[in-house]
Amino acid sequence: MKDTTYKTKFAHVCDVIFLAICFFVGFFILLNYFIGRINAIVLSLWLTLFFTLLSGKKMTANYRGKALGHAQQKECKSVLASLSLMPPKEIANLFFCAFEKDNLYPQKKNGGVATKDKVYFFKFSFDPITKTDVVKFFNRITNGQTAVICCESFSKEVYDFVLRFNNKVQLMDGKTAYLLLKKHDCLPKQTAEYSIARQVTKPRLNFTARKNAKKLFVFGVTFCALSFFVPIKLYYIVCGCVLLCLSVLIKLFGHDEKTA
Repeated sequence: MKDTTYKTKFAHVCDVIFLAICFFVGFFILLNYFIGRINAIVLSLWLTLFFTLLSGKKMTANYRGKALGHAQQKECKSVLASLSLMPPKEIANLFFCAFEKDNLYPQKKNGGVATKDKVYFFKFSFDPITKTDVVKFFNRITNGQTAVICCESFSKEVYDFVLRFNNKVQLMDGKTAYLLLKKHDCLPKQTAEYSIARQVTKPRLNFTARKNAKKLFVFGVTFCALSFFVPIKLYYIVCGCVLLCLSVLIKLFGHDEKTA
């Protein structure tokens, strides 16, 4: 199932190309100072290919978090809000409908919905799931079954705690639950419309915004280009390479302006 939109894919490709240019310019200018132009070009191409592939994995991981389009993200939030306001029995009915259309022959059991070897429990709430909730649902299953706890989100502490149960307990986040219900047209008939004040966080330095990567790239290339016309080349080469490295790091690990 392809969740990414064409716009997201195009942005991903552009970012990878941008990183490749940064790597090539930086490596070429630095190596050209020591080993000559021809050898610098060949070695720079190989190094660019290697580091671009490594960086591409990081970029791919970043874009996976943007799999849903803006319209779907809004609908997902509304659906999860509705599930948090619904009684457990009504939530179970929705998932029962989805599993039935998926030919999993579901049964309502122990306050959840059971399939062949899994029992799905639901903890959609405005309060985060706790380790106590995990233990409570685990105690409802029998030997040979796996408890799947469906919730909007969960902390790393809860996730690490679940790993102790040797795959006898699994977690399903809100996005996965939304896609499951949407796939089988079992979404709540009425979705909640509400607004929540943005969480107040410490402001981040503007320097780490991903949009600044292009500015650093331009400055870096400028310094590298000037190294061909000045007598003291090493100073410009070092400054240019440092700026190019910062450009790559901010592109990979910087934050979007909207989340600042």
